[in-house]
Amino acid sequence: MSSLLLFVLGYAVLGACCYVQNMAFTWSSRSRNSNDANYHRYAAWCSNGIYYLTNSLITLYIIKHSEWYAMLIQGAIYTVFASEGSVLMMKKLMQREKDKRAVGANDKYAQIPVADWADMRQRVQAIEDTTAPSKEEAKAKTMNEDTFWIYPSHGGGVVKGFQSAEAAHSYAARNLWVSYTVLPAGSIVPKNG
Repeated sequence: MSSLLLFVLGYAVLGACCYVQNMAFTWSSRSRNSNDANYHRYAAWCSNGIYYLTNSLITLYIIKHSEWYAMLIQGAIYTVFASEGSVLMMKKLMQREKDKRAVGANDKYAQIPVADWADMRQRVQAIEDTTAPSKEEAKAKTMNEDTFWIYPSHGGGVVKGFQSAEAAHSYAARNLWVSYTVLPAGSIVPKNG
């Protein structure tokens, strides 16, 4: 074989090794953040094995071809092929990872997809809407002079029209208010109330 053919073939092998090296490195990096130790073990073996092979090839090429243009070619091959291998592997893993192999998987915390989280927020809002008194109920309660008011510490205005202090406390508890004051009807409340 001619020396030019060996030169080109050697750099093709180097490019392939760099490509696979960063694919394995990306797999290892993502698996490190999963909740599956064996999955990470296989990824680390692949990553470290191909890393050793790639660095051995680079060292051999530096010793054999130490001219400036050969070093420039090696740097360009390493940068382009390693980067593209990493990007490809990230795309593939993002499509396949799930359950305990997904990035961020943890036994202590649940991962909730964005659509499920939006659905949960709508359900909570529906529950909150049903616990608030209707406009008619609120109007009827304000017409009774012998009532109690609730002034929430978080602001939001005074809720009027409870027949007893116990009923006012019950309403606050249903709405998960932690800090509030129950006042007799006709009390003076702060300006934002």
